[in-house]
Amino acid sequence: MGEISLELVDLVLLGLQLGSWARFEADVERGVALEALGLPEVPRDEVRAWATRFRYGHRLVAAAEFSAWLEARSVTVTELAAAISRALLREREVARTLEQSAPDSAGLLWVEAVLHGILRDLAREAGDRLAAASRVNAEALPAPDPEVVETLVERALRLPMPGVSGLGDVELRARLTRLDRLSGALNELRDQVADEQHVADWLASHVLDWLQIEGEEMALATEGAAREARLLLVEDGLALADTAERARTEVHHRRVTLGIAPAEATAALIGTSADEVAGPWHESDHWRLMLVRRKSPPSADDPVIRERATRELMREVLDRTLAGRIGWPQPL
Repeated sequence: MGEISLELVDLVLLGLQLGSWARFEADVERGVALEALGLPEVPRDEVRAWATRFRYGHRLVAAAEFSAWLEARSVTVTELAAAISRALLREREVARTLEQSAPDSAGLLWVEAVLHGILRDLAREAGDRLAAASRVNAEALPAPDPEVVETLVERALRLPMPGVSGLGDVELRARLTRLDRLSGALNELRDQVADEQHVADWLASHVLDWLQIEGEEMALATEGAAREARLLLVEDGLALADTAERARTEVHHRRVTLGIAPAEATAALIGTSADEVAGPWHESDHWRLMLVRRKSPPSADDPVIRERATRELMREVLDRTLAGRIGWPQPL
């Protein structure tokens, strides 16, 4: 497949197709409109806290690393702080109704895109589609609906971004048609990957990870209370409801998938059988016991399990295809 080069305009157009770009622009416009109302400013310590989370989320621990990262994206600290303030303002004023239109926000789209990572997310979406197209003949797929393409062209021509609207309707139509075919290639690859045999083989290799355990669970404040409740259940044969009443807690039904459960829960549950008591284990500030009712291996007949298997199969195929082959036009 060689190296793939993605253009920013294609990422915006893909976002337009997926609907994510319209949602992003609406959020930006709302933030700008709220800012224009002259509301009380967001406290600086809240802006600094957000900026710190942003830095650590991008693994930019040192100040010099953070500065270099921003410089590579042509964003200043002041611009980023203003975008963070608008984001916090949207959170604080989520219930406020806006009657006036927002000031022009076109000049803020880039810094907002950097802050919220929409172009990075769209780059991943585009990369997946290009990878699929290298394995599926996208040109052989049905042509997109012309009316849908024309609607997207009209919307693209109205976007407040010269790099997009300036392309003109002919070029936009060609790019949007290509993107539609790439999305079709992704769907076609998904159908191929998710056939009965592939899914069955995947499930067979993930039995323990996807094993589901159901039962009735109690959460207690201390380890001592949990161990005492276990003795009442196991040694004294007290009913679950009566044990919960004595412990002044409640019983809740719970289903646990081992592969995504907390490590403590997995360790306690993996060796138990139906009608046995598992625990206690510590999870989310409580000590927990479960009377196991059922252990169910993964089945392709379960639509949730099948969907998860399909996603993981697709991710493996796409990552293997993309390895080392994506070239970014500039840092996102």
